[in-house]
Amino acid sequence: MRIIKKNYLFILSAAVITLLFISSLISDIRQVGLTALSFPLRGFCWLVKEVGGLVHFHRNMVQLEILKKENLILKNELLEYKEMQLENSRLKSLLDFKVSLPYKSVAARVIGRWQDNWTASVVIDKGAKQGIRGGCVVVNHIGLVGRVIDVQPLTSVVMLLNDPRMGVSAVVQRSRQEGLVSGTLAELLVLRYLPLDADVQVGDTVVTSGLSDGFPKG
Repeated sequence: MRIIKKNYLFILSAAVITLLFISSLISDIRQVGLTALSFPLRGFCWLVKEVGGLVHFHRNMVQLEILKKENLILKNELLEYKEMQLENSRLKSLLDFKVSLPYKSVAARVIGRWQDNWTASVVIDKGAKQGIRGGCVVVNHIGLVGRVIDVQPLTSVVMLLNDPRMGVSAVVQRSRQEGLVSGTLAELLVLRYLPLDADVQVGDTVVTSGLSDGFPKG
């Protein structure tokens, strides 16, 4: 009976030790498994994070491009609006100027420039069919522009005031000192034939005297 009891205790102890060993082994296996699984899980989480970051970056870039295009459109619209304002202002000035003219006039637009380094001429969009004739004086709301030197049915060439071939009798408005305004190759105007003691100051306004053929006074 004592032998059986001892054997029973031995078997029970062995069973307990075996269970403890198995439990420890299972725990180790679980730890190893978790450790082994953690690497791909970490890699997967990193990949998901990076992909999410790339998607977010791509969305931001797309949104940025959209905003850039919208900004460009708004800038162009603003430039067009400013150009319309300037054009309206110019047209109003020309309209008021045309009404104030004491003689018949035809409004024209510059459509080209005469390609010549030795002259200063432009092409306007009015010609013989609109009543333009050679020698017609061209003015704007600022002052004298030039004279028509060539006429076609629908266009004309205007020699500008700063052309070296141009000469217009003029007078200093303040002192009434007379001279001749002519152009230069440097695109400047020069008041010539003044006496040495001429009363002329910087800032003086110079107007046409009316002595040159075809150019109205003032």
